[in-house]
Amino acid sequence: MREIKYWVWLASLPGIGAKRFHHLIHRFETAENVFRCTAAELKSHGIIGDELAKLIVSNRNIEKIDKYLKKVKDNGINVYLSKDEEYP
Repeated sequence: MREIKYWVWLASLPGIGAKRFHHLIHRFETAENVFRCTAAELKSHGIIGDELAKLIVSNRNIEKIDKYLKKVKDNGINVYLSKDEEYP
């Protein structure tokens, strides 16, 4: 469940589409690592620019994602990562 939180967080950010999402995961290995990066670290690989790096750093609200995932679970919805066996 912990990894899902960070995937949902990263995917929910404005300016992070599928391509950037997968580039960031490939470069930093996990969404949690992206969450913990500084703006300078995020920019250093040329995947994103200054504004998006600042947006990522300023939107580290994992409690918001916890509330969202609780609602999802309470409504009987399962969340799968693309790397999960259950993923279609």
